[in-house]
Amino acid sequence: MKNDAGGFVLRLNDERPRSRIILASSYIEELIRQGVLACLNRNKAAEALFGEDGRMNASQTRQFAEALGLISCEEANAVKTLAQVRNRFSHDWRADFTGLDIQRICERFGIINIRHSSEMDSHQVAFAKADYIGISLVEVLGNRFVWARESSPYSSMRIKHILVDPESNQRTVEWK
Repeated sequence: MKNDAGGFVLRLNDERPRSRIILASSYIEELIRQGVLACLNRNKAAEALFGEDGRMNASQTRQFAEALGLISCEEANAVKTLAQVRNRFSHDWRADFTGLDIQRICERFGIINIRHSSEMDSHQVAFAKADYIGISLVEVLGNRFVWARESSPYSSMRIKHILVDPESNQRTVEWK
């Protein structure tokens, strides 16, 4: 997969909320898989575990990336929560952000705060959290795993917290 996070984010602009989350979550999992592979010797064992047809599923790969320090605990939890939303959307055609089950999952995004969320409907807050997490992780992990190398500051930066102002579409990232 050639990483083109900018092109990917532009593509997301044409998608509906469900599709945005499904696509972002899948892309993030692929970035993590690529990040893990980049740290390993390129041999049959690495391909058998983390290659495109490897034995490790997305959850195991995420845990492995966290154990290696490639992603922070906060990032790993955000990826896991986003995957839970994606799975609900993928397996239930009726699921959307107005559903209490989706909203409860989105409440577990501990890494993000939405300014003025008390003035928003709960389904809007849930979508804003999932969407901004998705876009932020696509950009950050794309920088970390694909474009950045050890000499780049991106290789050691980890997200601690994200603050979003939906009115201005501004994101402030606190780094570890």
